[in-house]
Amino acid sequence: MTAKITFFPLGNADTTRIDLANGQTVLVGYANMRCADDDTDGRCDLPVLLRQALKDTNRDDYDVVCFSHLDTDHVKGATDFFWFRHASKYQGASCTSPFAARYKRVGSRNTTGSGSRIAARRSP
Repeated sequence: MTAKITFFPLGNADTTRIDLANGQTVLVGYANMRCADDDTDGRCDLPVLLRQALKDTNRDDYDVVCFSHLDTDHVKGATDFFWFRHASKYQGASCTSPFAARYKRVGSRNTTGSGSRIAARRSP
């Protein structure tokens, strides 16, 4: 397999997927900036594209996900797309993170995978 870098058309935001020659995948940032209610919004439907890429490669996780910083144009929608299995401080009733409410309302979580991979949430 040849290594490949994919830049997603998100306007003034950043998400890049790196497919390594050894089959590992790296996602840098996650900014789902598209407005689903606006038919003229030319930005990509990021969760749909990433889920399709995972499905095409028979995966449900990334080997590495990197967030350079927590500005909206680098993390918007990340807590809706990912299950941060190894970040317990963002999970449970005692969490004080602004992301806590999103985790509390999710009934089932994807726990497939191993190591430090970040799993994508299953499609509704």
